[in-house]
Amino acid sequence: MRKLLKIMGYIFLAIIVLMFVTTLLLTKVIDPNNYKTQIEQLAFDKTHRHVVISGPISWSFFPWLGLHISQVKISNTAEFTGDLADIGELQLRVRALPLLTGKVEVKELDLNNITVNFSESAQGESNFHGYKKLYSVSNAANYQSILHINLIPLRALNIHDLQINNANIRIQQAKKTWNFNAINLRMSEFDFNKNFPLQLSFNVKQDNSPNVIKTTITTLARLNPMTLEMVLPELTINSTLVRPKLPPMAVKLTGKVIYDNTNQSIQLNQGEIDLANLKMFTTLSINKIFKKPTIQLDIKSNDAQMQALLRNVWNKDFIHGKFNFTANLRDKGENLQQLLENLQGTGQFNLQNGAVEGTNIEYFLDQALSFLANKPAPAKPAGPSQTPFTSLAGSFTINRGVLQNKDLKLVSNHILVNGNGRIDLSNQSIHSELEAQYQNANSSDHNSFALPLIVTGTCSDPVIQPNFDAIARKVISTQLQPYLEKVKKKIGIEIKSLLH
Repeated sequence: MRKLLKIMGYIFLAIIVLMFVTTLLLTKVIDPNNYKTQIEQLAFDKTHRHVVISGPISWSFFPWLGLHISQVKISNTAEFTGDLADIGELQLRVRALPLLTGKVEVKELDLNNITVNFSESAQGESNFHGYKKLYSVSNAANYQSILHINLIPLRALNIHDLQINNANIRIQQAKKTWNFNAINLRMSEFDFNKNFPLQLSFNVKQDNSPNVIKTTITTLARLNPMTLEMVLPELTINSTLVRPKLPPMAVKLTGKVIYDNTNQSIQLNQGEIDLANLKMFTTLSINKIFKKPTIQLDIKSNDAQMQALLRNVWNKDFIHGKFNFTANLRDKGENLQQLLENLQGTGQFNLQNGAVEGTNIEYFLDQALSFLANKPAPAKPAGPSQTPFTSLAGSFTINRGVLQNKDLKLVSNHILVNGNGRIDLSNQSIHSELEAQYQNANSSDHNSFALPLIVTGTCSDPVIQPNFDAIARKVISTQLQPYLEKVKKKIGIEIKSLLH
C-alpha cells in the first residue's frame, strides 16, 4: 500500500512538472502576437464584426491564467457606421486549477480607457444585437443552462478585484444623444449569494445641453445566479446637477433596492431623498423595465423650508414657509417625453407661516375697493412687496402630465384667497384664477368685493396680477345689479296687475 501511494505521488509530481514545463514553453516559445490575424478572423466569424488588435498581447498559464491585451477596436455591423467599442487595455488573471472543477476564481479584471457607442435607428433597431435576448430570458432553467460551459457546470464564481477605469458610453437615439463619461467602477470579493461592496461614479450629459449630472453610487450588493435577482441593501446615490447659469443642485438618495429579473422589475423600499433642506420619504416600483416601463411612486415630505428649496433649484425665493406635501404617482413610457405625457396621480400640499414675495395681494384689493367707493387710491405700503400668510394649502390631481388644483386656499391675518388652476409639467407653464377678499367683511359694503387675480408664467417665474377682464365683468355686473333688481320688481308688479 505504501509503495502504491509512493508511485501515485511520483505520478502527481510528474504531472505538475509536465504542466510547469508546458506552461513555460507556451509562454516563452509561443508568441500570441503571431496569431492576431487568426484571432481577429475567429472573432469576425462569431460576431460578424471586425476586431482589430493594434496593441501587444501577453499571456500566462500557471498558477494564474493571465491575459493582457490593449488597443482593441470592435466595429459595428454593416447597418451602422463607426465602431461599437474601443478598448484601451484589458487585463485578466484567473486561477487555473479550480477551473477543472467548475470554479472560476478571478484574481483581477481591469478594463481601462473604454469607449462604447450604442446607436438606435429611426426604426428602433440597435447596433448591439442580442442584448434584449439576454433580458428576455425569465426563468431559472434557462439561466442554469447559461451557467454550463462545455459540459462543465459553473459551480462558483469569485472575483477578488474588478475595476473599470475611465469608460465612456455614448447612447445615440433618433432625436437625442446621451453621453456617460468618466465611468469608474470598483467591485471586490464578489461571490454568489453574498454581499460584496460596489462603488460606481460617472457623469451624464445630453448633446446640445450645457448641464452635467455628476453621480457617485456606493452600496453593498448580492446576486442570485439562478434568477439574476440582485439586492442592494444599503444603496447611497449622490448626484449633483452642474448648471452654468445656476448654482449646483445636489440630491442624495438612500434605500434598499431589489431587482427581480423574472418580472423585470425594480423595487425601492425605505427610500429617502435629500434635496437642499427638503427630506422626502418614498417607495418606488418599476415594472417591465426592458419593454415599456410602468412606474408607481409614493412620496411625502417633512417640514422643509420652501425658500431654501427654491434657491437650490432655481436660485430664486418668490415664496417661503414651512412646506409639506404627499403624492401618489403612476406613469409609463420609454422616454422623458412619454413619461411627462402619461403621468397620473394625486396629492396634497401645505405651506405654513410664510409669504409670497414680489406681490402684495392686500394692496391690490385696497386699490380695487377704493376705486369702487370712488375714493383716492391708497398709498403703497413701505417695505418689500409681499403677501404674508398663515396657511397656503390645496390638493391636486395629475392627468396626462397636467397638474390641476381646484381648492387652493391662502389665509392671512386680513384676507382670504381662493382659487383653482393648472400647471403643464411638460413646459412648466402656469394658469391659475384666484379671488381675494377681506375676511369677515359685511356683504352689504364694498369690502365684500372679491378681487379676481390671475397667475401666469412658469414654475420658476410666476406672475400674479389683477385679472382685469374678470374685474370689468364683475364691476359691471355689480353696478347693474340694483337697476336689474328694480326692473325685475317693476316687471313683476305689472305682470301681477295684468293677471288681476
